[in-house]
Amino acid sequence: MKFECHDIMKNIIDVDWQGDKIMLNIGDFSKIAQVSIKTLRYYDRIGLLKPEIVDHYTGYRKYSVLQINRLNRILFYKDIGFSLKQIYEIINQNLSVDQMRKYLHLNIKRLEADILTIQNSLDTLHQRIHQIDKIESQPNYEIKLIEPQHYNIAFGKVIIPTIKDITHYSNLFYHNLYSELDRINVRYIGPEMNLYHNTEYVETNLEMEFAVGISGTPEEIEKLSQSNLSYREIQDKNLTASLKFAGDYHDLFKPIIELLSWIESNNYQLDGELRELHISGKAHINGKLVIDAVVELQIPVKENENL
Repeated sequence: MKFECHDIMKNIIDVDWQGDKIMLNIGDFSKIAQVSIKTLRYYDRIGLLKPEIVDHYTGYRKYSVLQINRLNRILFYKDIGFSLKQIYEIINQNLSVDQMRKYLHLNIKRLEADILTIQNSLDTLHQRIHQIDKIESQPNYEIKLIEPQHYNIAFGKVIIPTIKDITHYSNLFYHNLYSELDRINVRYIGPEMNLYHNTEYVETNLEMEFAVGISGTPEEIEKLSQSNLSYREIQDKNLTASLKFAGDYHDLFKPIIELLSWIESNNYQLDGELRELHISGKAHINGKLVIDAVVELQIPVKENENL
């Protein structure tokens, strides 16, 4: 009976017998299993599927037909997302049904996390496309959502008659701010920031604060209470929309409008005041406005509740 089976298979592939086992060379094993020779050699190298026999003189590999069962298990676990390291552990440890179930649930969680990451990337791309469609051209500035921001600030508050007066008032108030901080011996550690309290864009009666970041220790807060400056803590509740601008302070009008438009077109609403952070340093040097500056515009936002 064995001889007859041997003759039949000989017409198809190169079959060898080792006792009661049907042995195949690596090429024929590859054809039957439909796995490349390169993959079989790699599985051999990492100990996942070793040939039944290796000729030490020729290096020829011989596989038992029964090893197809092990290979099928390897391919099954690979198809459902397990790494080769995990497959090695699963197969060699002869895991119970409960252990196998635990492995599968862990893999489900990993795949769900991957899906969430991909979905977030897709949402970002859709937002970008929507933004481009909205303004009918590529945006002039990179606008993104960042984590909620936190600042401790020393500030002075003022109502500015017109938008054209901002430069004049900011020069006066920052000069006073730094002089007062020096007088009471409070060190500033954060960037200058203009804070706009109007809830929509206006060109007259701008309610503003001129501020710098400080540590906000109880001692500093006490000193500020005895000065003509004030102290407060800023803590955003949700995400913050951010735009970075490089150029002339007089050209900030356009990026502010674009940031506000981006917030509206992406279904967010304002959740705090507009902040103008002077990233490159003081806006005024020796009483003169810096010509080239790096500014970050920030506005706390939240999802539009009216949708």
